[in-house]
Amino acid sequence: MKIALPRRIRFSRFLNMPHARWTRLPLGGMMWLFTLLATAEPVLAREMARRIIRQDQFHRAARRASFYARRSWMRLHLSRDMIYVFCNQMTLPELAALRRFLERRAPAHPAGLVACDLAYVSGMAVLEEAAADPRPENPALQAALEQFRQDADRVLEAIRLTPADLPDLPEEKDRDGFALDRAAVALADFAAEMDRAGAPWFVLSGTLLGIVREGGFLPHDYDIDAGIMADTVDPVALRARLNAGGRFRCTDLEWQTSFDRDGAGQITVTRRPVFMKVCHANGIYIDIFVHYREGGVIWHASSLFRWDNSDFTLSRYELAGTPVLGPADADRYLTENYGTWRIPVTEFNSAFDTTNQSVVRNPLSVAIFLRRIWMGEASNPRGAEALRRALARGGFIAPTGPEGQWQAQAAAFAGMPDAPLSAGAADPEDGAGAR
Repeated sequence: MKIALPRRIRFSRFLNMPHARWTRLPLGGMMWLFTLLATAEPVLAREMARRIIRQDQFHRAARRASFYARRSWMRLHLSRDMIYVFCNQMTLPELAALRRFLERRAPAHPAGLVACDLAYVSGMAVLEEAAADPRPENPALQAALEQFRQDADRVLEAIRLTPADLPDLPEEKDRDGFALDRAAVALADFAAEMDRAGAPWFVLSGTLLGIVREGGFLPHDYDIDAGIMADTVDPVALRARLNAGGRFRCTDLEWQTSFDRDGAGQITVTRRPVFMKVCHANGIYIDIFVHYREGGVIWHASSLFRWDNSDFTLSRYELAGTPVLGPADADRYLTENYGTWRIPVTEFNSAFDTTNQSVVRNPLSVAIFLRRIWMGEASNPRGAEALRRALARGGFIAPTGPEGQWQAQAAAFAGMPDAPLSAGAADPEDGAGAR
């Protein structure tokens, strides 16, 4: 059963606003019962209730519930976002319960879809095990890596035999929530708050593209893209400041986990704050990306992907009456991001068309690339092949036969190349759109 639930500004505001305890308690109880009925897993039901009652994360809970509704016996299509990382922020016991649920429901769904789902779960389990004990000889970590390798092999087999049909691709997001007048208010309030905090910031990506090409916001944007430098702004302190100000709400600060080799050849696990999604009181989102300098590159990221740009200085611009800073060489910056950025593209798909994207050295990032290959193999073979080449260059997959067989590499997280691996992809929360 398909039920259309477009993203409207009032619903978005309700999900992201602070909620009183008298609101959280009954809704938490209702979502506990819904999750138990959908999954038959008490552990997942408790996780849902905790997220609403204790953590006041209605938005994440709603997205999780839409995933359960679609995979469960209910078969309710509340959302068509197939890229969403539905297992984010789950503990190991919760991930185990989620895996049981998905395996029970496997006969009701395409084999490729199930394989992609399970690769998400096992990829997240690797990150949880590494956070608990990152030593390479940790038996639990090794077992989690082996489970991920098996799940990744199943996705590769599905890509070869049963790629997704075009109707299964995610639909374009509803843009009604991005009203230009509200965006202007949110931007002005954000600039004032950052000025009071003494936190230097700048615009980037689609927001800079709108300034340079359109002279304002892109007419069909989703949010405002802002950046800070890690060496000048403390993301944790900024999050607390924004939440205390009253006009903004930031429930999540994302960290990126990467598996790297140190100078002695030993595996190290590095965690960095990279991203926070902030919601203004009027429902407009502002994505704040933490930027890092490495050599001649400035990079920013989500928890699972990384975007690389040449080192840049900042110049002054104006957007909707608010003075802002942005990369001075806008042409170079936008070309690195979008290629031929001067011509509007109405069918831009950030899953395949972003040109400066890199694979993060963790298994969940690999799992998302594999899902996108499965999704695009039939409908966008050129984009899917670009993603496949990126994974191959990184040593994550390798060809094993003459008929397009590929296999996940067991040693992929025991030594990865130092250079980022460029490929077209995007943040897991993004989908098709226009630029």
